[in-house]
Amino acid sequence: MTGEEIAEELFVATNAPTEIHTPLQEYLNNEYKIGLCSCKNHDINFFSMSVGDKVAVKHVICPVFDYTLEEWYCDSIGWTKTYGTKAI
Repeated sequence: MTGEEIAEELFVATNAPTEIHTPLQEYLNNEYKIGLCSCKNHDINFFSMSVGDKVAVKHVICPVFDYTLEEWYCDSIGWTKTYGTKAI
C-alpha cells in the first residue's frame, strides 16, 4: 500500500463505526488507541482523524538500512504529501 492509502485507512478506522471495519482498519484503530494512551501530552483528548492532522508512514524493508518515511497532511478532500525520504 502507498502512504496515502494507509493514511486514508487510518482516517476511516478512526471515523467509521467499528462494525464496518476491515481487519486492517481494526488493527489501525487499536494501534491508534494504544498510541493515544501512551501519549505524554495530556491535553490531547481526541480520537478521530480530521482535517489538519498529519500521518507519518514508515515503510520498512530492512529495519536498519532500508525504509521510506512519508508524512501526509489531511486536507478537506484527500491527502497532501508534506515530507518524504528514503534511508540509504
